[in-house]
Amino acid sequence: MLGLPGLHSWISRLPDQVQTAVLGAMARRRVAAGEAVYTLGSTPEACYMIQRGRVRICNTTESGREVTLGELRSGDCIGEVGMIDGLPRFNSALAAEDSELLVLDKASFDRLYAAHPEIARELNKLLAYRVRFFYMHAEESRALSLGQRLARLLARTAYGAGIAQDNGEILVEPLSHETLANMLGGTRQAVSREMKRLERAGLIRASYGKVYVLDLEGLLKPVEDLIGAEAVVPTYTGD
Repeated sequence: MLGLPGLHSWISRLPDQVQTAVLGAMARRRVAAGEAVYTLGSTPEACYMIQRGRVRICNTTESGREVTLGELRSGDCIGEVGMIDGLPRFNSALAAEDSELLVLDKASFDRLYAAHPEIARELNKLLAYRVRFFYMHAEESRALSLGQRLARLLARTAYGAGIAQDNGEILVEPLSHETLANMLGGTRQAVSREMKRLERAGLIRASYGKVYVLDLEGLLKPVEDLIGAEAVVPTYTGD
């Protein structure tokens, strides 16, 4: 895996002068855990940079079940697609915990976009990265079982955002079985069974709502021959 800091941020990659102009035009907004940043079908009025906390990107099925598309963290940007195409939001963004956002309204975005061509270049890169991720996830859903997808998700999270422990284990942030099920398109019961299987294999350890990865290579190896290792994953230095 190739870790890339700021993978989900177009703002952090701008030249210093342009980045200063963008950040100077942004307002602060606090959102409580579970509160919507924006909702499916709403008119895009702003884009956002997560300054603190985590935001879950999700959709809801006709039966009312939430499908989690991903979680973004401090430094990541969300909502920029609506600034470009002006179409209604095609997913919802919900605070996964109490969070603080920087908000760039549509008028300010348009003004800065027109004034600084560097913004368009960085947005193009960001959207290209996301196309790669969507393609990767589509391949995973077709080629891998639930257990294999779970192992790959835990390995990605550990590699990009895990916290190394003194004993060599890697702490993965708290991820409930329900959250994992929503991210993987399975049931909570099925995810629980697969978590137990990974524990018995000595690949992970679950304790008090936390997951520790014991063998990162072991999580990835069984599926690398099927669809290949990922080229790029986001990395974080912590909130």
